[in-house]
Amino acid sequence: MLACADQPYRDGWRQGSWAGFSPAFRDPAPWCFRTMSSWLGLFQSHALTVQELLEPMDPVSGQPASLIFRATA
Repeated sequence: MLACADQPYRDGWRQGSWAGFSPAFRDPAPWCFRTMSSWLGLFQSHALTVQELLEPMDPVSGQPASLIFRATA
């Protein structure tokens, strides 16, 4: 699943999905999407400095699967 998929690149709630899981998984929770500038602004507003940013890749799509921030106060 791509972060934006077919939606605009802006902050907002996204529909969840259990695609690829067994039918026992139902009613996926929505999730909050943030742009990179929104994340960085949030950290700055809380006096956090990003030390490292990792983007683990999905081996099937070749797209980033997540963002992992390491920050210090």
